Amino acid sequence: MATERPGTLARFTAGRWQDMLWFSDLDALTTIDGRADDDVWFGGKKGALYHWDGDTLTRVNGGTRGDIIHLQVLPDGRAWAAALVSQGLPYESRYSQLLAWDGSAWSVVLERIPLTTPSARRTFLATESGDVWFATNTGLFRWSEGALQRLSPERLNEGRESLWANGPHEVWVGIGSTVKRWNGSALVDVTDIPQEEIDTIWGTGPGDVWILPRSTLSGSLILHWNGSQLTSYPIGPGHPDDLWFGMMGTGPNDVWVNHEGKLLHWDGQAWKAMAGPLERAYVLRRVGPDSVWIRGSVDDQVMHWDGQTMRQIPETGEGRVTHAHLRDVWALSPTDVWAVGDSGTALHRDGEGWNVVPTPTQADLTGVSGSSTRDVWAVGKQGVVLHWDGTAWTRVELGTSADLDAVWAATPGFVTIVGDQGTLLQLREGQWSMHSSTVSRLNRVWARSPDEIWVTDIEGTIYHSSGTELSVVLRRRYPQYTSKGLWGMGPESLFAAGLVKQGADWVEFRHPIVGGGCHACVSQFTPMDAWEDPHQRTWFIGEFLTNTGASSPFWLTFVKGRCSGSSRLGPPISPFQPTALHGTGAHDIWSVGTYGRIHHLSY
Repeated sequence: MATERPGTLARFTAGRWQDMLWFSDLDALTTIDGRADDDVWFGGKKGALYHWDGDTLTRVNGGTRGDIIHLQVLPDGRAWAAALVSQGLPYESRYSQLLAWDGSAWSVVLERIPLTTPSARRTFLATESGDVWFATNTGLFRWSEGALQRLSPERLNEGRESLWANGPHEVWVGIGSTVKRWNGSALVDVTDIPQEEIDTIWGTGPGDVWILPRSTLSGSLILHWNGSQLTSYPIGPGHPDDLWFGMMGTGPNDVWVNHEGKLLHWDGQAWKAMAGPLERAYVLRRVGPDSVWIRGSVDDQVMHWDGQTMRQIPETGEGRVTHAHLRDVWALSPTDVWAVGDSGTALHRDGEGWNVVPTPTQADLTGVSGSSTRDVWAVGKQGVVLHWDGTAWTRVELGTSADLDAVWAATPGFVTIVGDQGTLLQLREGQWSMHSSTVSRLNRVWARSPDEIWVTDIEGTIYHSSGTELSVVLRRRYPQYTSKGLWGMGPESLFAAGLVKQGADWVEFRHPIVGGGCHACVSQFTPMDAWEDPHQRTWFIGEFLTNTGASSPFWLTFVKGRCSGSSRLGPPISPFQPTALHGTGAHDIWSVGTYGRIHHLSY
């Protein structure tokens, strides 16, 4: 299972990913853990806790309004959770609660625990004896038999996976450049550790513990404890900025580690770097005794390791239908969706999967729109206009060689196409006409009706037409503005070229009126496209600018002008760029982008 989108659950079964359920009362599902296919827990914001029994997902009261930042399910069915209480509190006043599941109910067993960040999965660990350990920047704590005890006042490696336990008498923790081991009564030093900060500690048993120190200019090491001594395994050149991104496995002879995005595997004899589709990876996740999930980087491939063999999940990575950049998407129904892109690429989804459909052109296709399964239009460079009649794509010659950027054909018998050199083509009552009322490149078109047409150009100027002629509504000169989004928001509002029409006024998308409670997030978001579902919930895709200046593909959704959800569409610092968005309803929204990436969103 996965929690890729806020409030959604996806399950891989019968060889395919399937969207399971959506919960409208959740801002996001944030964490997952389980011990079997019929015993899985999900946690989310505002105290949301759900249990999957193999057939039904049931919400269970956890007794908290804090955000669930960690879940751990033990082999006997007991579970523990950490909830971060932060809403309305200044940073220094935030606190966390410890929750316990005894098999019949959740309860808050400790009102305040020393966890204040969402990185709790790295600093929170429960053992089968009922002890819970916390490694934080204020020391090492153990909660046992109803009491909280601080075992070490030293600042621990918070934010790293530097806490591992095999049982109540075997706990390992990284403290700066030292490793300490709890033997049941005291913390003792583990000797012969290189004097570098400890990044990760993980193991399969008392005689099989792995330690990952931070890399240095002299190289990167992986350390192994066999119960009596440490062995060093050099893995190549290193740099102080190199990072470990996770370690896990299914047994002593099957361990995986992610070093700077490169996946390494231990087979019981040696560490080997993986090649091919596993050459670069970002996410490792162990689910069950013989199951490791791996997500790759540029192509976002997903692989599953069952302890013996590795297989790629369909429709991810190299299994994607196409790697051509996709430029537009149009959904007529959940079982009738079109996407178009470079080199004449046209993809169609029939409800079961995506398939490549031949087109009579190699020109890049940039826009697609339609009114029925037998009436779909696509446009592209070099004046290409294509029509789908339910059987095949055919070329329609309209006497222009200008690059065409967008098409609107949602109303039967009415088509509007815009493009370079101010090209405006219209089909009305069976007749085509061409107009060129501006020298700018028109890049987007949207219409409420044949008498209300809105158009934008690449410089951000907004045009309106009640027939065939365009008139300037708002002229703006932003040569570097990249938003192509143009869509109606309710009966009177409109999103166009990064602006929102509020009655007679136009305001920046980043304006607090639009941003609402998410203004801080919205202020760093550049929208690329927009779409409104039948419930007047507006969706945006675009790029979120991080604090380091890197961009990450994101989507946002708004209800009545207030941000109500967001999620990443790809890994941080991703080369993927979202380009277009369209859907049929709140549970069926499609986003496309570069490298053949297609996302299915839901609310």
